[in-house]
Amino acid sequence: MNKINFQILITILTLVFIGCKDKKKDDDIDIVKEEMFPIYIGKDTFIKEINAYKLKPHKDKLIAINKNKTTAEKISSITDTLSKSYFNDLEINVSNIYSNDSIGIIADINLVEDSDYEGPGSLPSYQSWYDFFQGSHGGQNTTIMLKENILQRNYEGSWIDGIVFFYQGDSIGVWDHVNLHGVIKK
Repeated sequence: MNKINFQILITILTLVFIGCKDKKKDDDIDIVKEEMFPIYIGKDTFIKEINAYKLKPHKDKLIAINKNKTTAEKISSITDTLSKSYFNDLEINVSNIYSNDSIGIIADINLVEDSDYEGPGSLPSYQSWYDFFQGSHGGQNTTIMLKENILQRNYEGSWIDGIVFFYQGDSIGVWDHVNLHGVIKK
């Protein structure tokens, strides 16, 4: 190989190497555009002061969400994760976000039935959500998962100040095992 071809080869390899290195920097910048959100579940935790176990929020995993998304889009990413990972793909929709003079920013969250669900006829009208509303432990865990994940109490960025839950478009009243009624403040 003559000296000119060798120098051309070195120049090409150098440019390729620099191009690859710059690409890596772009990838690193993309990672910085995401922020991590904890996903909480209920976990039995021993409380010394009362000498008993109590269901408390516990970080189960983290999910990455693009920083450039709106608050509504971030909440939707969280509810989509909850739906897929913990609630058998049942819909959890952010139906409205609005400002309230005394509380601040409130998100309306609608829990939607699976229209294709066919359970036993003896189940109440909330058939596909039934297992998640059933029993003290199940209802408390559902309450913790929905409240804590949507409120993100430790998040330091711009976020909502409260949530109101709806079931099939109707506000949730006082139910036996889940505590999702009224405005729930951060």
